[in-house]
Order: sequence, then structure tokens, then C-alpha cells
Amino acid sequence: YHVKRDAKWTGEEVDTFILEAPEGSLAEPKLIPMDEWLRFLGFWVAEGYTTKKLYHVGLVQVKENGMLAEMRALLKSWGFSISNDKRKIELRVSNKQLWSYLHQFGEAIDKKFPDFVLGLSSRQIKIALESYIIGDGSVDKTCADKTWGYASSPKLADQLVEMALKVGWAANINNRGIREGT
Repeated sequence: YHVKRDAKWTGEEVDTFILEAPEGSLAEPKLIPMDEWLRFLGFWVAEGYTTKKLYHVGLVQVKENGMLAEMRALLKSWGFSISNDKRKIELRVSNKQLWSYLHQFGEAIDKKFPDFVLGLSSRQIKIALESYIIGDGSVDKTCADKTWGYASSPKLADQLVEMALKVGWAANINNRGIREGT
């Protein structure tokens, strides 16, 4: 027997993401090109965090792949001020508006994409998915371009499979168990 492992997905093409101001804030909503936001969001879901202290939003990337420089450029173009750590493997933004939006999508074990991403067009879902994989995945060019995305969150793992199917990729979930160390 044969099992179909991909799908043809249409979804909705969206031009702009609106980053709303937190309730009671004097900040204005930010209008961000959706493709840029998805590039950032995919990487943030893979390598980002939020902390309530000073409303920090951070991105950490140990491997040098140019993503921190790209994320810095995006954040600056949207009007955010960015600080680096001394080792230059982390970007931090102290901003309640950005924090308020991203904080709701969890930390490590319960991280997830916003639901709206799963309803976007295949092309736009692929932007977020590929950015995620750059942050927390790998591509094996020697094995028919096999791609892996790693996740601690069961919800995120399910979303990654759905996203893969919607961009026309076959996907599986494998449980590697709890890993020791970092």
C-alpha cells in the first residue's frame, strides 16, 4: 500500500503583520512586512526567549550563520533598540510591545508558533519553517536534502509537522528522549 505524505495547501497570503501596542500603552501599533516578520518569528521560536525583567526579548545563536546579523537588521528597521552580549552570540531588545506579543508563545518546553501562521500560504509558512530550521535544525545535503527540526515542545513538534506538510514536505516525529547537558 501507499500512504500520501504531503499535501497541497493554499492558505492566505498576508502582506502586513500588525504588532499591537500593549493595553494601556502609549506606543503605536507597528506595521511590519509579513515576510520579514515570519523570518524573525521562525528564528525566535527556535532560538528566542522572553524575560519579564525589563521586558527582554532575546535571540541566541552560538553557530555563526549570519542569522544574528540579519535579525539585528530587521529589528532595527522596525525601530527597536538592540544590545549585544560580550560574546556576540545574543541579541536583546527591551521593549514591552514586542515582549507582550512574543511572551504568550512560551519558553522551551511549551514554545509554539502563533495559530495564524498555520493558516498562511505555503510560501509564507515556508519562510517561518526555514528560518526555524536555521535556528534549531539541520539539513543533510548528502542524503537527498533531508531536513531536521528539533523541538522540546510537543505542541511545537506537531506544528512543525503540519507546516512541513503544508509546504509539500513529508514529515515524521521522532522522540530522541531527554538529552543530558546543553
